[in-house]
Amino acid sequence: MKTFTLNALLFFTMVRLHAAEQRPNVLFIAIDDLRTALGCYGDPLAKSPNLDRFSAQPPPQRLRR
Repeated sequence: MKTFTLNALLFFTMVRLHAAEQRPNVLFIAIDDLRTALGCYGDPLAKSPNLDRFSAQPPPQRLRR
C-alpha cells in the first residue's frame, strides 16, 4: 500500500509539474470598487505595500510601446 501511495503521489506531482510548464503566467487582480484608494496613487490612508511595490516596477519589454 505504501508503494502504491508513493507511486500515485509521484505520478500526480509529475502531471502537475508538466501542466504548470504549459500554462501562461497570468496575474489577475480583481477589485470591488473603482476608486483609486491605493498607496501607489498617493492615498495616505491606504496600506497596500505589495501593489505599491508592483506598480513601481517597469512593465515587461513585450508590453512596452
